[in-house]
Parts: sequence; C-alpha cells; structure tokens
Amino acid sequence: MAADLEAHYRRTEYCVQAGARRLVFSIDRHDAGAEVALTAETGDFRQWAIVTPCNPASVALCAEENAARLENFRRWLETSPYRWLDSRNRDPDGVWPDEPGALILDIPLAAAEALGRQYGQNAIVHARYGEPPRLLWLTEA
Repeated sequence: MAADLEAHYRRTEYCVQAGARRLVFSIDRHDAGAEVALTAETGDFRQWAIVTPCNPASVALCAEENAARLENFRRWLETSPYRWLDSRNRDPDGVWPDEPGALILDIPLAAAEALGRQYGQNAIVHARYGEPPRLLWLTEA
C-alpha cells in the first residue's frame, strides 16, 4: 500500500455516537474510557470492526452513489445478527469527505474482512476488547 495512503488512513478519526457521547477511535491507540462508554451503550462485547461502504478503493464517488451504497449496507446491517452503531470516518485535515459506516460488534474477523471486500474497501478497522484498534489491509500492497 502506498505510504501516503496508509498515513492518511492512520490519521483518520473513526467516530461513533454512543448515546450522548461521541467516541473517537484512533489506530494503534487504546482508549479505555471510550471502550467503557461503548460497553455502557451496547453491553459486553469481545471485538468490533468499523466498515464503510463509501468511496471504494479510496476513489471518491458522487453523493448519490455513496448514498445508494450506504442504503444497501444498512439493509444488510438490519438483517444481520450483529449489534451495530453508526460510525463516521473523519479526515482531521478536512481534505477527504466524511465516510459513514458502522461499528459492528462481535462480527468475526473473517466476516468483517469479507464485508469490507464486498464493498471494495482497501482496509477496515478492527479491535479486540482491551486492545488498540488496528488497521487491516484488504488489498495487496
């Protein structure tokens, strides 16, 4: 993966609304307070993944295309066996538009990777309870 693209993904803020609290997850940084707030909102969990259906392969799509992809993704979420919260991947520099998606609780890692690939994503974010979120590449370097 190109170093500049990886650096951009690592700088991204992975935001989740948990009740009245906005949680911000960062790659390779464990935030115990955010984890406690997430648990308070959702109940116990072992792991989670953040997946977005928007802008596959880091190619910006028009708003209508992203909206259609998001609608399809949400239909999948609503029929899935997983608990989930809306998420938003945010570029702190404001260069790239926010990407809506979902933080999906207790989805097996292989299923999360398959979902990311289904939507053409370069990577997903994954964390186990008590550990920092990791960036997992789904495409070849």
